[in-house]
Order: sequence, then structure tokens, then C-alpha cells
Amino acid sequence: MSTLVSVVPRHPETLRDASGKLVGKGPIEVDQRDPFWRRLIRWGDVDILPTKPVATVAAPAAVTAATSQSGSKA
Repeated sequence: MSTLVSVVPRHPETLRDASGKLVGKGPIEVDQRDPFWRRLIRWGDVDILPTKPVATVAAPAAVTAATSQSGSKA
């Protein structure tokens, strides 16, 4: 399981990373095991973006194919 997560800062004009650079507005990939980012996540200074499951994209195509095949038998 990957420990990288995408986060978005709540206050992009003031949030800095561990080295002191401004993070910016866009989502960034961080290691949630890192003590610095773990603390920011826990304090609510950043929001974790939800991941998109890959299986849900393929499921509708399979359902549509199965429905069209079962409909042709009737």
C-alpha cells in the first residue's frame, strides 16, 4: 500500500513545506508517514483528496455488455 497522498492546503498563501518553501494552491503528493505532514494533516492545515478507484470505471461497460446480451435472448 502506498503511503503517498494528495493534499490541498487550506491556506495556500501561508502554508510552507518542511524546507520553508511556499506550497501553493494545487494538490501535492506527500508521504503521510513523514512527521511534518502527519502533523499538518492531524491539525487540519491540509485536506487529503479522495482517491479515485479504478474498478468503478470498468464496471459500467461490463454491466452494459451483459445487459445487451441477455436482452437479445428474449
